[in-house]
Amino acid sequence: MLAVAVQSFLGTRRASRPDDPARAGRGQRIAGAGVAVLVVLGAVLATWQLRLYGSPVTPDAAGGSSVDAIAVSAPALVVVSLVLGALLLFPRIASLAERGVARRPQTGVLAARSVARRLALAATPIALVALAASQLIIAAGFAGSWERSQAQSHALRSGSELRVDAGPSGFSESQLTALSGVVGVTRLAAVASDTLDMGDADVRLLGVSAEAVGDLTLAGDGTIDPAALADGIRVDPLGALLPSGGHALTLRLVPDQPLVLDDVAVWVQTDDGVLRRSAATADAGDSYTAPLPAAPSGAAWRIVAIDLTVPFVPDKDDEPDGIQVSLATAAVDGTPVELVGWRGVEIAERVPLIAVGTSGAVVDPGTSARLLTPTGVAAARVVVSRVLAETMSAGIGSELSLPLRNVNLRVTISAIVDGIPGSDRSDAVLIDARALELELLRSEVQPAPAELAWIGAQDPAAAGRAIVAALDGSVRAEVASHDPLGEMLATSSLVLWVTAIGSVVLALAALGAVVGAQLRSRRDETAVLRALGFSARQQGALRRRELLAVVGFGALAGLVAGALVVIVVIAVFVRAAVPGSYLGIPTEVALDIPLLGGALVCFAALVLAFVAGYGALVTRQGRIARVPEDAR
Repeated sequence: MLAVAVQSFLGTRRASRPDDPARAGRGQRIAGAGVAVLVVLGAVLATWQLRLYGSPVTPDAAGGSSVDAIAVSAPALVVVSLVLGALLLFPRIASLAERGVARRPQTGVLAARSVARRLALAATPIALVALAASQLIIAAGFAGSWERSQAQSHALRSGSELRVDAGPSGFSESQLTALSGVVGVTRLAAVASDTLDMGDADVRLLGVSAEAVGDLTLAGDGTIDPAALADGIRVDPLGALLPSGGHALTLRLVPDQPLVLDDVAVWVQTDDGVLRRSAATADAGDSYTAPLPAAPSGAAWRIVAIDLTVPFVPDKDDEPDGIQVSLATAAVDGTPVELVGWRGVEIAERVPLIAVGTSGAVVDPGTSARLLTPTGVAAARVVVSRVLAETMSAGIGSELSLPLRNVNLRVTISAIVDGIPGSDRSDAVLIDARALELELLRSEVQPAPAELAWIGAQDPAAAGRAIVAALDGSVRAEVASHDPLGEMLATSSLVLWVTAIGSVVLALAALGAVVGAQLRSRRDETAVLRALGFSARQQGALRRRELLAVVGFGALAGLVAGALVVIVVIAVFVRAAVPGSYLGIPTEVALDIPLLGGALVCFAALVLAFVAGYGALVTRQGRIARVPEDAR
């Protein structure tokens, strides 16, 4: 583009010399057709390669990435090709205009003829005004598209307005206790996260309760529907609801032999997926009491599993029938809790144990067992990202096998969406945390603690600071509305705006040069026209009309060129400028209308000021003009 500008400016200087062919009435070619064809072919090649790769940054042979010089030049080549096309088209339009005004008033004829006979002087205003207008459109298109795409991607990756990250080790029991008591926290939802190897894809598995998805999920500027997403993964409440505010849970676990069970513990869970384990101590009469941790604000515990170990019994170890352990009663601070239909599995082996009575199991001596709530997860439903669905050739209603650490979990796809909130990958699966945690309780001795938590708070920023302080800086709190990376990357839009402003300044400088060249080269013509009866004011209006026609054509060409770049290639550059953008979410092209409107109005006002000033100078020149002796 700079080369076009320089060539046009030099053409203007040549045309202002007295020996220029334009002064003798002979047209001058201002853009070679061969050069224009080559540039158009280059623009087509660069645009095709850019859209083929989907990014100006491509993998290289060393395993890294590098900028593709051909693809990254696509916008510039498209603009230059259209500007050259406009320069080739302008002489024909000027010629048609000259013939079209032949029967109109003399000022119209003279304006059209002057433009048609001085094409070289029109090159600079057309080229540079077109470049400036196109740069304004491109800057507005990139800024508007990038701002929306970055906000959309950041919201989806955050998942909720306030997210707490405990790191790979997950939340400890003490951290969960401290987190539950932080002032300002109104909701605490555990988020289970894992990476699954499914075919050729590394898939992000997220476990979030349906209630938390519906209430805490950011919609990503309308990209997803949190309510529909929650309905797609919702499972029936699991376990037995415990009375709110309870302090201790007492169980009667009755073996058919006189013995005391070892390692008795209870697993409790909230409807937002917070899972806690509480060890019990043995009391008299086959009773075991476990203290209940403080529930998060607004939540209540449900008991979902009971651990126990049958010790070795003298003279009974070799009996094949094992020890029958019955779950007789349960109570929270004396208030009965009904536990019916609980059955056991051998911990970590997923081997179902023989049922005993209404709740209980037959356990071999020396074996650890886990009694589980009767609500199973055989029909667990999941929501998958569109990219993963295409990779797995799956649709709604298809079954998938999720390769967890110790078991393959069969699930059914209930919905396919563009992106999974909270996921850092385009390939992702969302499942209700309660269903996932129950399946992990069936297959693992100690399910891995959640690494993330979504937090509800009236003031997320203040709550985030309070959480970090309460946990002694051992966690990281992220507020979605604060995006430091996005603020840093916003400078890319600023660079384009600065470039566009520079193009405007260059165009105005070129207009000044053209005005000066016209005033010098057409001084004698002004005097002759004055002698022929054209007043100074008429000549000023004539020159204004000439320059407006040239500038208007250049502006129109630039707006078309900029619009074409925005429509065809700007989305690719926007996606490359958004870190970790979702492959399944198309980049929507949008213009920053307020900034673009303001910039175009300012540009137009400055150009009109130049045109008006040019007309005033011509009028003044006409008043003092004298016909030279050689023109008499």
